Amino acid sequence: MTSELADSAQGAPPGLSPARQRLLALRRQQRPPPPSVLAEPIAARQADGPALCSFSQEALWIVERLVGGAGVYNIAQAVRLAGNLDEAALHKALQALLRRHAVLRTGFEERDGVPVQVVRERADVALATIDASELSGAENNAALLQRLNDHAQQPFDLTRAPLLRAGLWRLGENEHVLLLVVHHIVADGWSMQVIARELSALYSAFSQRLGSPLAPLPLQFADWAAWQRAHPHGEPARGEPADAALRYWTERLAGLAPLEFPTDLARPRRMRYAGAALHFSVPAALLDKLRALAREHNATLFMLLLAAFKVLLMRTTQQPDVSVGSPVAGRHRPELEGLVGYFVNTVVLRTDLSGNPSFAEALARVRRTALEAYTHQNLPFEHVVAALSPQRDLSRNPLYQVSFALNNQPAPAYRLEGMAAQPLALPTAISKFDLSLTFVEAGGELRGVIEYSTELFEPGTIERLASHVQCLLAGVAADAGQRLARLPLLSEAERRLVLLDWNRTAQPLPHHVGVQTLVEAQAGRTPQACAVVFGALRLSYAELNASANRLAHRLRALGVGPEVMVGVCMERSLHLPVALLAVLKAGGAFVPLDPELPAARLAHMLADTAAPVVLTQSHLVVNLVARLVDHPVAHPVGAALPPADAPAPRLLCLDQPDPLLAACDAHNPLCLSGPESLAYVIYTSGSTGRPKGVMSLHRGLSNHIAWLVQTLALTAADRLLQKTTISFDAAVWEFFTPWLAGATLVLARPGEQRDPEALARTLRDEAVSIVQFVPSALRAMLDEPGLVECTALRYVVAGGEALERDLARAFQARLPGATLGNFYGPSEASDDATHTLVDALGDAGGSVPIGRPIANVQCYVLDAQLQPLP
Repeated sequence: MTSELADSAQGAPPGLSPARQRLLALRRQQRPPPPSVLAEPIAARQADGPALCSFSQEALWIVERLVGGAGVYNIAQAVRLAGNLDEAALHKALQALLRRHAVLRTGFEERDGVPVQVVRERADVALATIDASELSGAENNAALLQRLNDHAQQPFDLTRAPLLRAGLWRLGENEHVLLLVVHHIVADGWSMQVIARELSALYSAFSQRLGSPLAPLPLQFADWAAWQRAHPHGEPARGEPADAALRYWTERLAGLAPLEFPTDLARPRRMRYAGAALHFSVPAALLDKLRALAREHNATLFMLLLAAFKVLLMRTTQQPDVSVGSPVAGRHRPELEGLVGYFVNTVVLRTDLSGNPSFAEALARVRRTALEAYTHQNLPFEHVVAALSPQRDLSRNPLYQVSFALNNQPAPAYRLEGMAAQPLALPTAISKFDLSLTFVEAGGELRGVIEYSTELFEPGTIERLASHVQCLLAGVAADAGQRLARLPLLSEAERRLVLLDWNRTAQPLPHHVGVQTLVEAQAGRTPQACAVVFGALRLSYAELNASANRLAHRLRALGVGPEVMVGVCMERSLHLPVALLAVLKAGGAFVPLDPELPAARLAHMLADTAAPVVLTQSHLVVNLVARLVDHPVAHPVGAALPPADAPAPRLLCLDQPDPLLAACDAHNPLCLSGPESLAYVIYTSGSTGRPKGVMSLHRGLSNHIAWLVQTLALTAADRLLQKTTISFDAAVWEFFTPWLAGATLVLARPGEQRDPEALARTLRDEAVSIVQFVPSALRAMLDEPGLVECTALRYVVAGGEALERDLARAFQARLPGATLGNFYGPSEASDDATHTLVDALGDAGGSVPIGRPIANVQCYVLDAQLQPLP
C-alpha cells in the first residue's frame, strides 16, 4: 500500500487526479526535481551466486526468526472465478510468473552470520486443487473465507523457494476460488498489483494458445538490493550531502517516547501479533467537504485525515507529541514500478500538537511534517532505527506503535479471459502494530479499516474508536477553526451514555449516617443473631453492641471525640472488632497498628497521629507496645504534631479486667461524629518515602460499605471471613460489611492467612460464603486439596494485584459454583472498581477484560472527600 502523498512524491504514473496534480506542482515548487530524474539507471548486478538482501529483507528475516514462522508476514489474495477455467493455462501462467520474477524463486540462507538471497534457476509452484463443493452458496461464505484464511496463514520455510503458493478451491464445475499466498520478504502491496496484472495477461494469452505478451524486465529485485547496499543513504536531493536524510531523521525523532494508547488488557511481554479488523465508512457528502477543506488549506486528503487521526490520538493518550508510522511504496524510480519485491519503506510522522491550536493550525503542522518526511523517504527505516538505537522491547514495534495510510490505488484486479473475477476479502487475524488505521479511497467512497491487537483491545473499544474518528471528521468539516480540545469525539448516543446514563447513579446510600449508627440499628433488629465468630467463641449482635458501647464511654472519659485518633494494636480476637466499632461510637477515628510491623514504622505512626490512647492486648504490651512508645522519633512529621517529648499514649489492654470499663454504660452513646468527621486513618506502604496517613471520612465509609452489601448481595445467611492484616484498607470493609446486612463476621486465627491448609479448614468448618484474596494467595489456595470441601463459598473477591486470565480460568474450573470478583480500591479513597467474572470467562458473552485490576469498571463509589452525586 502507498499513501496519496507517497505516490505523488515518487514519480506517479499518468492520469493523476486534480488533487494529486496540484500536490505534485506544489512539491516541485518547494524542492528540486526528484533524484530519479537526475540519476543514472540501476545496472544489473554482475556477480553470480547468492545476492545480498535489501535492508528491509534483512530486518524481516530477523523478525521472522523471532516470531517462529507463524504466518504473520504472509500476504494473501483470494479471487472468486466464474466461468470455464483452463487450469492448465493458469498453472502455466504461474510458472511463467516465477520465471519472469527471480525474487519469487528465491530462498534465504545464512552465510557468515547474515542472510543472503539464493535465486533458484528453476522453481515449480504447485497449483493445489481442493474440492470445496460443500462450501458453495452464499450461506457458506463465512466458512469458505475462514478456510481460505487458515490456509493463507500457514507459514513458509524461508530457505525453500518458491515463497509463493497457489490453491484452487473448486466450488462447482464453473466456480472456483484462486488463492495466492506470498511471503512479505519477496513482495509487498504494490507487487500484488503487478502479480494480478501479469498473471491475468499470461493466462489470457496461454488460454488462447498464444505466447507471453509481456516485455522482458530491465531489472530484477536482487539488482536493486545490490544497488541499495552501495547507496545506504539512498539518493540525496540535488545539492544535499549523501547523509542528509540520516541526519534529518535522527534529529527529527530524537527523544521520541512511545505512544501510550490506553489498552483494555495488559501488554504481553512479547508481541504475538494476534489481531482483528473493524470496517467503517465515511459518507460521500462528508468526504466531499473534507476534500474541499484540504484544498482550501493547500493540503492533500491524506494530510487532512492524518491530522484528524493525530488529534484523536492526542486527545485519547493526552500526549501532544504524536508519532505514527506510514508506509511508502519505495519505488522512487520508474524502472522499479513493474518489479515484484519488498520495496515498501516506512516513515515516522512526528507532530507536536501542544498548545491547543485550532485544527487548521494542526493541519498546517502535519502538512509540514509530511512534506519534510517524504523529502527524506528513501532512507531505509532500518537505518533510522539503528541510528537512534531505541531501547528494544519485544512487546512493541520500535519508534511507532500506531500506523496510518491512505490507499487510493485500486484493489488488485484479475481479468482472466472468459472469466468473471471477484476479489474476496479475507478475515483479518493478524495485527503487526497496536493499531493501524487505513483509509481506502475508491469510486468516490472512503472506507476505513482499523486493524488492532486483540491482546490489547476489546472489540467494543475499537467500535468506539471508529465512531470517534467519524465524529471528529464531521466536526472538522463543520469548523476547522475549532480548538483541538473542543472538537467533538462522541456520537449523540455515546454522549448521552457518558453524560446522562452513567451519571444516573443516585441511590439511597446512607452517606449521612455513620456505620456505627447502622450497626446499632441492626443490633436492634436482630439482637440474638450471631455477629462475630472466633474459633469456639461467639458474640451476638446485642453483645457486640453492648461491649462496644462500654468501651466507647470509657474512651470518651479519656478525651476521645471527633477528630481524635486512637491506635488499635491488636491481633485478631473478639476484642478487635469491638475496639474498632467502639472508637467510631466514641466519635474518634481508629488507626490500625499491625503488631507485626517494624517498630520504627509503628513508632512513626504513633508520633504522626499523636494518638492519646492505644487499644491493645497484654502480651503485646510486654513484647512490643511498651518498647514502641519509647522508640525515638527523630523528626515529628507535620507542624501540628506534638514534640518528641510529648506524653506517651495511654494503653488499654482489652484482654485484662478493667473495673472502670465494666462500670461503663452499655447503652448507645450520643453520636458526636457527622458525615465529614474523620473515621479512620490507613497508612500507605511508604514505598516512595515515609508512610503517609490517609484520612477517610464517615461519609465515604458508609457509602462504600452500603454499596458492598448491594454488590455482594449480602444477606443474614452469609458468613464473611476476616483475614486481611488490619493495616490494609481492605480489612476495613471486611469488618463492617457483614454487620450492615445482619450477616456473621468470621475471624481467622492469627497467622492463619499464611497457611492455605488451615484457611481451607476454617472456610469449610465455618461455612464461609464470602472471602477476599490477593491473586497470588488465591493461586496458592486453588492448589489446596481441601478447597473442594468449601461448598458454602459463593463469592471470592480478588484485589490488590493484577488478576490474570489463567488464574480466573483455574478458579472457575476448581470452584464452578462460586463467583470471582475483580476489585480494586486505593487506600486514598473509600472506593472500589470492580468487574464480576461470570460464565466461562466470556465464552458465553464475549471476553472479560481482567488483564489489569481496574479494567472495565462496572461500579464506582465516591471518594470520601467528594460530594455525592445527585
